[in-house]
Amino acid sequence: LFDAYVKPYFIGARRPVRKGYRFVVHGHMHAVEFKVVDTDPDECVIVAAGTQVFCDDANPIKREDEERLDGPGYDDVGGVRKQLAQIRELVELPLRHPKLFKTLGVKPPKGILLYKTHGEVERRVVSQLLTLMDGLRPRAQVMVIGATNRPNSLDPALRRFGRFDKEIDIGVPDEVGRLEILRIHSKDMPLSDDVDLERIGKDTHGFVGADLAALCSEAAFQCIRQKMDVIDLEADTIDVEVLNSMSVIMDDLVHAKEVTKPSALRETGLVEVPKVSWEDVGGLEDVKRELQETVQYPVEHPEMFELFGMEPSRGVLFYGPPGCGKTLLAKAIARECKANFISVKGPELLTMWFGESE
Repeated sequence: LFDAYVKPYFIGARRPVRKGYRFVVHGHMHAVEFKVVDTDPDECVIVAAGTQVFCDDANPIKREDEERLDGPGYDDVGGVRKQLAQIRELVELPLRHPKLFKTLGVKPPKGILLYKTHGEVERRVVSQLLTLMDGLRPRAQVMVIGATNRPNSLDPALRRFGRFDKEIDIGVPDEVGRLEILRIHSKDMPLSDDVDLERIGKDTHGFVGADLAALCSEAAFQCIRQKMDVIDLEADTIDVEVLNSMSVIMDDLVHAKEVTKPSALRETGLVEVPKVSWEDVGGLEDVKRELQETVQYPVEHPEMFELFGMEPSRGVLFYGPPGCGKTLLAKAIARECKANFISVKGPELLTMWFGESE
Protein backbone atom coordinates (compact mmCIF):
# COMPACT_ATOMS: atom_id res chain seq x y z
CA LEU A 1 0.00 0.00 0.00
CA PHE A 2 2.78 2.43 0.85
CA ASP A 3 4.73 2.15 -2.42
CA ALA A 4 1.66 1.83 -4.63
CA TYR A 5 -0.58 4.50 -3.08
CA VAL A 6 0.88 6.65 -0.27
CA LYS A 7 4.29 7.45 -1.75
CA PRO A 8 3.03 8.61 -5.19
CA TYR A 9 0.32 10.68 -3.47
CA PHE A 10 2.73 12.73 -1.34
CA ILE A 11 5.99 12.82 -3.30
CA GLY A 12 6.75 16.34 -4.53
CA ALA A 13 3.24 17.60 -3.68
CA ARG A 14 3.88 19.27 -0.28
CA ARG A 15 0.38 18.33 0.89
CA PRO A 16 -0.93 19.71 4.22
CA VAL A 17 -2.44 17.13 6.58
CA ARG A 18 -3.72 17.10 10.14
CA LYS A 19 -4.59 14.49 12.74
CA GLY A 20 -7.82 12.75 11.72
CA TYR A 21 -7.51 13.85 8.06
CA ARG A 22 -8.84 11.35 5.50
CA PHE A 23 -7.79 11.12 1.86
CA VAL A 24 -8.55 8.77 -1.02
CA VAL A 25 -5.86 7.59 -3.43
CA HIS A 26 -6.93 6.11 -6.78
CA GLY A 27 -4.70 3.28 -7.96
CA HIS A 28 -4.60 1.00 -10.99
CA MET A 29 -7.16 -1.46 -9.65
CA HIS A 30 -9.23 0.42 -7.06
CA ALA A 31 -9.28 3.40 -4.69
CA VAL A 32 -8.02 3.17 -1.11
CA GLU A 33 -8.96 5.54 1.71
CA PHE A 34 -6.34 6.47 4.32
CA LYS A 35 -6.63 8.24 7.64
CA VAL A 36 -3.93 10.24 9.45
CA VAL A 37 -3.79 8.76 12.94
CA ASP A 38 -1.12 11.04 14.42
CA THR A 39 1.21 13.88 13.43
CA ASP A 40 4.36 15.29 14.95
CA PRO A 41 5.37 17.89 16.07
CA ASP A 42 2.09 19.78 15.44
CA GLU A 43 -1.49 18.75 14.78
CA CYS A 44 -1.29 20.33 11.31
CA VAL A 45 1.83 19.64 9.21
CA ILE A 46 3.02 19.71 5.58
CA VAL A 47 4.41 16.50 4.11
CA ALA A 48 7.68 17.54 2.46
CA ALA A 49 10.81 15.78 1.22
CA GLY A 50 12.23 15.26 4.71
CA THR A 51 8.98 14.03 6.29
CA GLN A 52 8.83 10.48 7.62
CA VAL A 53 5.55 8.74 6.80
CA PHE A 54 4.60 5.48 8.51
CA CYS A 55 1.88 3.34 6.94
CA ASP A 56 0.38 0.34 8.70
CA ASP A 57 -0.35 -1.55 5.49
CA ALA A 58 -0.16 -4.91 7.24
CA ASN A 59 -3.42 -4.40 9.16
CA PRO A 60 -5.99 -2.58 7.00
CA ILE A 61 -9.45 -2.26 8.53
CA LYS A 62 -12.93 -1.94 7.09
CA ARG A 63 -14.75 1.38 7.16
CA GLU A 64 -17.47 0.11 9.51
CA ASP A 65 -14.82 -1.15 11.93
CA GLU A 66 -13.01 2.19 11.80
CA GLU A 67 -16.23 4.11 12.45
CA ARG A 68 -16.92 1.87 15.41
CA LEU A 69 -13.45 2.63 16.78
CA ASP A 70 -14.22 6.35 16.51
CA GLY A 71 -17.21 5.96 18.86
CA PRO A 72 -17.30 7.02 22.51
CA GLY A 73 -14.52 5.65 24.68
CA TYR A 74 -13.77 5.45 28.37
CA ASP A 75 -12.30 8.97 28.27
CA ASP A 76 -15.65 10.35 27.07
CA VAL A 77 -17.45 9.21 30.24
CA GLY A 78 -17.03 11.22 33.43
CA GLY A 79 -18.31 11.14 36.97
CA VAL A 80 -18.66 7.35 37.21
CA ARG A 81 -15.06 6.24 37.70
CA LYS A 82 -15.92 3.56 40.26
CA GLN A 83 -18.78 2.15 38.20
CA LEU A 84 -16.65 2.24 35.04
CA ALA A 85 -14.00 0.15 36.77
CA GLN A 86 -16.69 -2.39 37.69
CA ILE A 87 -18.00 -2.48 34.12
CA ARG A 88 -14.51 -3.06 32.73
CA GLU A 89 -13.98 -5.84 35.24
CA LEU A 90 -17.31 -7.53 34.49
CA VAL A 91 -17.48 -6.96 30.71
CA GLU A 92 -14.06 -6.29 29.24
CA LEU A 93 -12.16 -8.88 31.24
CA PRO A 94 -14.37 -11.88 30.30
CA LEU A 95 -14.39 -10.85 26.63
CA ARG A 96 -10.65 -10.21 26.37
CA HIS A 97 -9.35 -12.96 28.64
CA PRO A 98 -11.89 -15.79 28.92
CA LYS A 99 -9.10 -18.20 29.87
CA LEU A 100 -8.84 -16.48 33.26
CA PHE A 101 -12.32 -17.64 34.20
CA LYS A 102 -11.75 -21.08 32.70
CA THR A 103 -8.56 -21.44 34.75
CA LEU A 104 -10.38 -20.45 37.94
CA GLY A 105 -13.26 -22.79 37.16
CA VAL A 106 -15.97 -20.11 37.30
CA LYS A 107 -18.41 -18.83 34.71
CA PRO A 108 -18.22 -15.14 33.77
CA PRO A 109 -21.44 -13.14 34.29
CA LYS A 110 -23.87 -13.33 31.39
CA GLY A 111 -25.20 -9.83 31.88
CA ILE A 112 -25.02 -6.72 34.00
CA LEU A 113 -27.82 -4.32 34.87
CA LEU A 114 -27.20 -0.57 35.07
CA TYR A 115 -29.87 1.12 37.14
CA LYS A 116 -30.67 4.62 38.35
CA THR A 117 -34.00 5.79 39.70
CA HIS A 118 -38.71 4.86 35.95
CA GLY A 119 -39.22 2.33 33.23
CA GLU A 120 -41.08 -0.92 32.80
CA VAL A 121 -40.45 -4.06 30.76
CA GLU A 122 -43.29 -5.72 28.89
CA ARG A 123 -44.00 -9.31 29.92
CA ARG A 124 -43.47 -10.76 26.44
CA VAL A 125 -40.14 -8.99 26.07
CA VAL A 126 -39.06 -10.30 29.47
CA SER A 127 -39.95 -13.87 28.54
CA GLN A 128 -38.09 -13.65 25.24
CA LEU A 129 -35.08 -12.04 26.89
CA LEU A 130 -34.97 -14.76 29.56
CA THR A 131 -35.09 -17.44 26.87
CA LEU A 132 -32.27 -15.83 24.91
CA MET A 133 -30.08 -15.26 27.97
CA ASP A 134 -30.58 -18.82 29.18
CA GLY A 135 -29.49 -20.00 25.74
CA LEU A 136 -26.13 -18.22 25.88
CA ARG A 137 -23.19 -20.57 26.04
CA PRO A 138 -20.67 -19.86 28.85
CA ARG A 139 -17.96 -18.71 26.43
CA ALA A 140 -20.11 -17.31 23.65
CA GLN A 141 -18.26 -13.94 23.72
CA VAL A 142 -21.61 -12.20 24.26
CA MET A 143 -22.38 -9.83 27.14
CA VAL A 144 -25.89 -8.47 27.73
CA ILE A 145 -26.05 -4.99 29.30
CA GLY A 146 -29.36 -3.52 30.43
CA ALA A 147 -30.21 -0.11 31.83
CA THR A 148 -33.19 0.90 33.97
CA ASN A 149 -34.37 3.73 36.19
CA ARG A 150 -36.41 1.41 38.40
CA PRO A 151 -34.55 -1.82 39.17
CA ASN A 152 -37.12 -2.88 41.77
CA SER A 153 -39.86 -2.83 39.11
CA LEU A 154 -38.11 -5.49 37.02
CA ASP A 155 -39.26 -9.09 36.96
CA PRO A 156 -37.31 -10.86 39.75
CA ALA A 157 -36.49 -13.63 37.28
CA LEU A 158 -34.30 -11.17 35.39
CA ARG A 159 -32.16 -10.50 38.45
CA ARG A 160 -31.36 -14.03 39.50
CA PHE A 161 -27.97 -15.72 39.06
CA GLY A 162 -27.09 -16.54 35.46
CA ARG A 163 -28.97 -13.60 33.97
CA PHE A 164 -28.48 -10.03 35.18
CA ASP A 165 -26.51 -11.34 38.13
CA LYS A 166 -24.33 -8.22 38.49
CA GLU A 167 -25.81 -4.80 39.20
CA ILE A 168 -24.03 -1.45 39.14
CA ASP A 169 -25.61 1.69 40.59
CA ILE A 170 -25.00 4.69 38.33
CA GLY A 171 -25.72 7.39 40.90
CA VAL A 172 -25.70 11.17 40.82
CA PRO A 173 -22.07 12.35 40.42
CA ASP A 174 -20.32 14.08 43.29
CA GLU A 175 -18.33 17.31 43.01
CA VAL A 176 -15.27 15.59 41.51
CA GLY A 177 -17.46 13.68 39.07
CA ARG A 178 -19.29 16.84 38.00
CA LEU A 179 -15.96 18.55 37.32
CA GLU A 180 -14.85 15.61 35.14
CA ILE A 181 -18.11 15.75 33.18
CA LEU A 182 -17.86 19.53 32.74
CA ARG A 183 -14.32 19.19 31.39
CA ILE A 184 -15.46 16.55 28.90
CA HIS A 185 -18.39 18.62 27.62
CA SER A 186 -16.37 21.84 27.47
CA LYS A 187 -13.16 20.42 25.97
CA ASP A 188 -14.06 21.70 22.48
CA MET A 189 -15.49 25.00 23.73
CA PRO A 190 -13.39 28.19 23.55
CA LEU A 191 -13.26 29.16 27.24
CA SER A 192 -11.97 32.52 28.45
CA ASP A 193 -9.32 32.76 31.14
CA ASP A 194 -11.85 33.75 33.82
CA VAL A 195 -13.80 30.47 33.58
CA ASP A 196 -13.67 28.46 36.82
CA LEU A 197 -15.07 24.99 36.14
CA GLU A 198 -14.31 23.91 39.71
CA ARG A 199 -16.69 26.56 41.04
CA ILE A 200 -19.41 25.49 38.59
CA GLY A 201 -18.89 21.86 39.58
CA LYS A 202 -19.19 22.80 43.25
CA ASP A 203 -22.39 24.82 42.70
CA THR A 204 -24.28 22.26 40.59
CA HIS A 205 -25.66 19.98 43.31
CA GLY A 206 -27.91 17.23 41.94
CA PHE A 207 -26.85 17.70 38.31
CA VAL A 208 -26.28 14.54 36.28
CA GLY A 209 -24.35 14.21 33.02
CA ALA A 210 -27.27 15.25 30.80
CA ASP A 211 -27.92 18.31 32.98
CA LEU A 212 -24.28 19.39 32.76
CA ALA A 213 -24.32 18.88 28.99
CA ALA A 214 -27.42 21.10 28.82
CA LEU A 215 -25.65 23.67 31.02
CA CYS A 216 -22.66 23.81 28.65
CA SER A 217 -25.00 24.09 25.66
CA GLU A 218 -26.92 26.94 27.29
CA ALA A 219 -23.63 28.72 28.09
CA ALA A 220 -22.66 28.48 24.41
CA PHE A 221 -26.05 29.89 23.35
CA GLN A 222 -25.64 32.73 25.85
CA CYS A 223 -22.25 33.50 24.31
CA ILE A 224 -23.89 33.63 20.87
CA ARG A 225 -26.64 35.93 22.17
CA GLN A 226 -23.98 38.38 23.35
CA LYS A 227 -22.62 38.55 19.78
CA MET A 228 -25.94 38.84 17.96
CA ASP A 229 -25.39 42.55 17.33
CA VAL A 230 -22.38 41.77 15.09
CA ILE A 231 -23.84 38.66 13.41
CA ASP A 232 -25.80 39.07 10.18
CA LEU A 233 -28.43 36.33 10.13
CA GLU A 234 -29.15 36.98 6.44
CA ALA A 235 -25.54 36.44 5.37
CA ASP A 236 -24.40 33.06 4.06
CA THR A 237 -21.20 33.13 6.11
CA ILE A 238 -20.01 34.66 9.36
CA ASP A 239 -16.94 36.86 9.40
CA VAL A 240 -13.79 35.06 10.57
CA GLU A 241 -13.00 37.82 13.06
CA VAL A 242 -16.38 37.32 14.71
CA LEU A 243 -15.81 33.57 14.95
CA ASN A 244 -12.36 34.07 16.44
CA SER A 245 -13.74 36.48 19.04
CA MET A 246 -16.28 33.96 20.31
CA SER A 247 -15.40 32.59 23.73
CA VAL A 248 -17.51 31.42 26.65
CA ILE A 249 -16.94 33.54 29.75
CA MET A 250 -17.71 32.82 33.38
CA ASP A 251 -20.88 34.94 33.29
CA ASP A 252 -22.25 32.71 30.51
CA LEU A 253 -21.78 29.60 32.67
CA VAL A 254 -23.28 31.30 35.73
CA HIS A 255 -26.32 32.32 33.67
CA ALA A 256 -26.62 28.77 32.32
CA LYS A 257 -26.48 27.38 35.86
CA GLU A 258 -29.33 29.65 36.94
CA VAL A 259 -31.65 28.64 34.09
CA THR A 260 -30.76 24.92 34.00
CA LYS A 261 -32.41 22.80 36.67
CA PRO A 262 -31.46 19.26 37.71
CA SER A 263 -33.65 16.84 35.75
CA ALA A 264 -34.49 14.86 38.89
CA LEU A 265 -36.04 17.96 40.47
CA ARG A 266 -37.86 19.50 37.51
CA GLU A 267 -41.16 17.78 38.27
CA THR A 268 -41.48 19.49 41.64
CA GLY A 269 -41.45 22.98 40.17
CA LEU A 270 -40.41 24.31 43.57
CA VAL A 271 -36.63 24.12 43.29
CA GLU A 272 -34.77 27.32 44.10
CA VAL A 273 -31.54 28.62 45.54
CA PRO A 274 -32.82 31.08 48.18
CA LYS A 275 -31.69 34.70 48.32
CA VAL A 276 -31.98 34.76 52.12
CA SER A 277 -28.66 35.11 53.97
CA TRP A 278 -27.61 35.03 57.63
CA GLU A 279 -27.92 38.83 57.70
CA ASP A 280 -31.68 38.45 57.12
CA VAL A 281 -32.08 36.32 60.25
CA GLY A 282 -32.18 38.36 63.44
CA GLY A 283 -31.05 36.85 66.73
CA LEU A 284 -30.83 33.06 67.11
CA GLU A 285 -27.03 33.26 67.22
CA ASP A 286 -26.68 29.92 69.00
CA VAL A 287 -28.94 28.25 66.44
CA LYS A 288 -26.96 29.79 63.57
CA ARG A 289 -23.67 28.56 65.00
CA GLU A 290 -25.04 25.06 65.53
CA LEU A 291 -26.41 24.98 61.99
CA GLN A 292 -23.05 26.06 60.59
CA GLU A 293 -21.29 23.28 62.48
CA THR A 294 -23.91 20.64 61.61
CA VAL A 295 -24.78 21.49 58.00
CA GLN A 296 -22.41 24.03 56.48
CA TYR A 297 -19.04 22.68 57.66
CA PRO A 298 -19.58 19.14 56.25
CA VAL A 299 -20.48 20.66 52.86
CA GLU A 300 -17.58 23.10 52.71
CA HIS A 301 -14.92 20.96 54.42
CA PRO A 302 -15.71 17.27 53.78
CA GLU A 303 -12.01 16.40 53.83
CA MET A 304 -11.74 17.40 57.50
CA PHE A 305 -14.56 15.05 58.50
CA GLU A 306 -12.94 12.26 56.49
CA LEU A 307 -9.57 12.98 58.11
CA PHE A 308 -10.97 12.58 61.62
CA GLY A 309 -13.28 9.69 60.71
CA MET A 310 -16.43 11.66 61.51
CA GLU A 311 -19.81 11.02 59.91
CA PRO A 312 -21.77 14.25 59.26
CA SER A 313 -25.38 14.44 60.41
CA ARG A 314 -28.00 13.11 57.99
CA GLY A 315 -30.63 15.70 58.83
CA VAL A 316 -31.79 18.49 61.14
CA LEU A 317 -35.28 18.92 62.63
CA PHE A 318 -36.49 22.45 63.43
CA TYR A 319 -39.35 22.73 65.90
CA GLY A 320 -41.15 25.69 67.45
CA PRO A 321 -44.34 27.75 67.19
CA PRO A 322 -45.45 29.22 63.84
CA GLY A 323 -43.64 32.38 62.73
CA CYS A 324 -40.46 31.88 64.76
CA GLY A 325 -38.19 31.63 61.68
CA LYS A 326 -37.87 27.90 60.94
CA THR A 327 -38.35 28.22 57.16
CA LEU A 328 -36.20 31.36 57.06
CA LEU A 329 -33.35 29.51 58.78
CA ALA A 330 -33.66 26.62 56.32
CA LYS A 331 -33.48 29.00 53.36
CA ALA A 332 -30.49 30.82 54.85
CA ILE A 333 -28.46 27.65 55.42
CA ALA A 334 -29.37 26.41 51.92
CA ARG A 335 -28.05 29.65 50.41
CA GLU A 336 -24.85 29.52 52.45
CA CYS A 337 -24.26 25.95 51.22
CA LYS A 338 -25.27 26.93 47.65
CA ALA A 339 -27.76 24.06 47.78
CA ASN A 340 -31.20 23.62 46.24
CA PHE A 341 -34.16 24.43 48.50
CA ILE A 342 -37.31 22.34 48.03
CA SER A 343 -40.39 23.21 50.05
CA VAL A 344 -42.54 20.13 50.69
CA LYS A 345 -45.63 20.02 52.89
CA GLY A 346 -46.04 17.08 55.23
CA PRO A 347 -49.11 15.50 53.54
CA GLU A 348 -47.27 15.55 50.18
CA LEU A 349 -44.80 12.99 51.49
CA LEU A 350 -47.45 10.25 51.63
CA THR A 351 -49.95 8.90 49.15
CA MET A 352 -53.55 8.07 49.96
CA TRP A 353 -52.33 4.58 50.92
CA PHE A 354 -51.15 4.23 54.48
CA GLY A 355 -47.35 4.22 54.76
CA GLU A 356 -46.63 4.33 51.02
CA SER A 357 -44.04 7.03 50.38
CA GLU A 358 -44.07 9.11 47.24
